[in-house]
Amino acid sequence: MKTVPLDERIPPVRGLVPLHNRRGKPLSFLGVARALRLNRVVYKMEKIDLLFHGAAPACLEDIVRFAADVYDTRITVPLHLATSVRTDAAGPPPDLGRLKERGLLDVHLAMPGVEMPHYSEWLAAARAAGLPVRLQVQPPFPEDFEPEAFARDAAQAGVVAAVVTLADPFLPTPRPMRDRETAQATVAAMNRLAKAFADAGIESTLYGLPLCHVSEDNRGRAGNSALFFRDHQQYARLPYELGQKLYALPPAAGRTMVTAFLAQYTYLRSALNDWILIWLVQKHQFLWRVVLFVRKTMLAGRERGVLNGPRAYDPFVDAGPNPEPDQRERKRRARMGPACAKCALRRICSRKTKVFCAVAPALDVIAQEGDDVASPFTLTADQPKHYDAIDEVRLNTPVLSAELADEANKLVINTPPTRVFAREEIWRENAYHVRMPGAIRWYSVTAGEVQSSSLHWCKAPFTVAVTAGGGIADYVGFAIGRSVRVVCPMDAFSHLITLHVKEDGRFVLLRDGVPMQPVEFVGAFYVPVRLPTVAQLRLSFWNIDEAVCTQNLRVWEDLKEEPAPATQPRVSVVVVSTRFTRRLQAVLLSLVHQEGIPLTDIEVVIGYIPGVDATDDLLNSVAWTYPGLRIVRSAFPPQNANSKGLIINESVERSSGEWVMILDSDVVLPPDLMARLLTLEPGQKFAGPEGRKMLPRDTTAQILLGALRPWECWEQVMEGPGEFRDKGTVPVGFCQCVRRECFETVRYNEYEHFEGADWEFAIAMRDHFGPVTWLEGPVLHLDHGGSQWYGVQGHM
Repeated sequence: MKTVPLDERIPPVRGLVPLHNRRGKPLSFLGVARALRLNRVVYKMEKIDLLFHGAAPACLEDIVRFAADVYDTRITVPLHLATSVRTDAAGPPPDLGRLKERGLLDVHLAMPGVEMPHYSEWLAAARAAGLPVRLQVQPPFPEDFEPEAFARDAAQAGVVAAVVTLADPFLPTPRPMRDRETAQATVAAMNRLAKAFADAGIESTLYGLPLCHVSEDNRGRAGNSALFFRDHQQYARLPYELGQKLYALPPAAGRTMVTAFLAQYTYLRSALNDWILIWLVQKHQFLWRVVLFVRKTMLAGRERGVLNGPRAYDPFVDAGPNPEPDQRERKRRARMGPACAKCALRRICSRKTKVFCAVAPALDVIAQEGDDVASPFTLTADQPKHYDAIDEVRLNTPVLSAELADEANKLVINTPPTRVFAREEIWRENAYHVRMPGAIRWYSVTAGEVQSSSLHWCKAPFTVAVTAGGGIADYVGFAIGRSVRVVCPMDAFSHLITLHVKEDGRFVLLRDGVPMQPVEFVGAFYVPVRLPTVAQLRLSFWNIDEAVCTQNLRVWEDLKEEPAPATQPRVSVVVVSTRFTRRLQAVLLSLVHQEGIPLTDIEVVIGYIPGVDATDDLLNSVAWTYPGLRIVRSAFPPQNANSKGLIINESVERSSGEWVMILDSDVVLPPDLMARLLTLEPGQKFAGPEGRKMLPRDTTAQILLGALRPWECWEQVMEGPGEFRDKGTVPVGFCQCVRRECFETVRYNEYEHFEGADWEFAIAMRDHFGPVTWLEGPVLHLDHGGSQWYGVQGHM
């Protein structure tokens, strides 16, 4: 088991399908099959508990095998629904080893007591088959019951998670405990058993009791109605409610209900967009009235479930109850009763439920003092949790997404796309759209999806990016085939949407460079764990507010790894440039005009923030003009704009030269500096120029405009106006030359500014590797209006 921080908790993906109803009447195989399909295709569940009481049904093996192979008819590929058997242990176990071969995930023993006749047999069979066991028990408890011994035996038998609950809707409700002494003894036994499970190394959760009846040492494992549908060990709300309805209805009625639910989520294309849009655009004076009426009516209808069609899964609506608005607080407290109304835990406690009142009518609730607690996770923040193979993958997905996101951002920033779509190549089939210079405007007045034509058949690995703006929609992204939608919310009027797919189908969706969880739809569409390795792409918009534009659709595929350079660079120049593009151009030109050294011996590593200036455009121009110069783009997010030490350290790791020259983005080198640097002896580790000449504004302006080319008239510039500054005791950040192996010992301090970091690095270099070697002559320092240790706001 492990303890997972609150912001990394994962919701449940488990549903429940009863194989018979409350009266023991079996559901037909077809009814069960449709319920499994509904759970997987519509509710997006990955795990299912197959519930039965008593003896296992003869068709259990067929159902388990069917669930493992259940497929979505729109894509005809297996979706692999993992099954568990949920039983009360009133009958003997079937061949669990054979069921495991058919795809059984684990065993769930949900018992109406601790003395079920075949409990031990089920534990032994599960252990023999190598299946983990989840256990749930409820009162009554025998008088001689020893919770500690029961928990130890369960741990030894392979129980990984246990729930102690007062009652369960799929089990007989315990008899009412009308005398106070019996009720208190039962509550005490429940608390002892929950703690005993935890002490035995089993994930333990206690449900059904008001928090005032939960002992202090059990508060950290006390569940409530809000937590139940947020706990990955339990069930998602919609599938759980479906299971309750199937358990309550006659089999024929249950089958009809499931069929109706499946039909409800059959997606029908709205014809309204296809014939009314042209009229609306032409009769623009009426447009706002029609849009307002249609959108309000259809959106409201879809949210209420009145209209067919998919709606996005909203965790605030579908996951469980949330804190109510303040204006309702008075009515809520009146319904709670006087004790609960003034309790500090009232917002996270299930309080005195109907079940609690029916089972333990002799017990009263007691108000708990203290500050109000609002989050349902407050008490259970440190609860150790068990994760099966499916949940382990889901738990680690954010880490994977971060790695893929970093890879995608570097690709989009640093690599030219293999294809850029012209506006003539994109359209909306049989519907109104307008091609504008450089963009396409998509119109819609109804609630639902707007798709582009088929863009491209992509073979993984591939990356596609598009800019959406000039309007707003609820969701934007990509449609893949007929049933997969990978979209995210559009909460601003412009977003860059990127889909990055690996060879094996793993993928990440990014909005403005940040990984996003794709929106799940209740019905019709789904988000797979992996995308098809061959995918037909379309743009997908949901609930467009009148119109939205797309622009700059790019695709990266069939990318070959960049071949290793024929010769290894001897000098890597690391330049950090943020809003210094014009001066950076002069610096780069001074590098490509170095004398006495082949251009292939020079590598330039540029640490920069994409998008804040024209650095990318400049680097493209330099690369096209001087193809022999190796350019490495070391891109960083905006929050690192002032973290020059971090940018230098990371950029040095991406360099490959024998020497690393840390150079300011406003320093022009003498034409022979690198040639002289390469003549130093191996024992000379740290070098720098003999000072710098601070150029005045007019000379700097001539260099920036190309009227003065210092590498062609170096002596003339040195004799001209400007202030000469001595080298000092050690070379500082404007130009420091270091053998690359030295960075294994000394690195830059990673401050959120640059004050003193270069001097501290120089002192550490001198202390570790001996005296500085001074290279004859100064460098030129372009004017930029003073020191900029804390970053610049304008462009230089």
